[in-house]
Amino acid sequence: MSKGLEAMEIPRHVIFGPNAVEKIPDILKAISSRKKNKILVLSGTTITNHIVEEKILPVLDNSRIAVVRYMIGEKPITYKTILNLLSVIRENKINLVLGVGGGRIIDAGKLSASLSSINFISIPTNPSNDGIASPAVSYLLRQEMKKAKRKYSLHAPIAVIADTKIISQAPPIAIASGCGDMLAKFVAIRDWQLAYRLKGEDYSEYAASMALMSAKLVLEKVSIIKQGFEEGI
Repeated sequence: MSKGLEAMEIPRHVIFGPNAVEKIPDILKAISSRKKNKILVLSGTTITNHIVEEKILPVLDNSRIAVVRYMIGEKPITYKTILNLLSVIRENKINLVLGVGGGRIIDAGKLSASLSSINFISIPTNPSNDGIASPAVSYLLRQEMKKAKRKYSLHAPIAVIADTKIISQAPPIAIASGCGDMLAKFVAIRDWQLAYRLKGEDYSEYAASMALMSAKLVLEKVSIIKQGFEEGI
């Protein structure tokens, strides 16, 4: 079987480690030629709102970056949520969206930024999903868009900033969920390889290798992860 063309979209910048959020201004300078950015900062629950207020806004304020805050709350992300975000982006002339939270918030930010043709930065507060850096959103949000008959093209975040001090404070169940997602890659890759051999489906050796690398790292660090150390994040 001949080798086909492979294409994938990945973040341009990835920063991870303790106090990674302090590098937000550096990332903004690297990705934007604008002298002044106007950023929409999304968050969801009380916990992520607190993280934004205590960790994110002071960094942006010190760099004199204009910010518009939007708190989604704890409700599921619906098409109406996305429409509200699009209105906020348009009315405030936002040129970049920054999502601080778990999968819901990152999905909402990613989709609204893609629909507005502006960049999105992902700042996860827990590792409970594997969409932190991908050009994809959850099945439920895809169904919302399908029901609304709204066409869209998703893009990966232009940057991912994973602050291990923040993520290590996530509930143990969220960390376990993220590990489960990673370990499931062992089975998912085998299924993908089988579909490639039997059905001729497209297969990317590079993408498969990256997925397996993440799963293997979880296995290697399982004792550290179990103890809740920041090194295991």
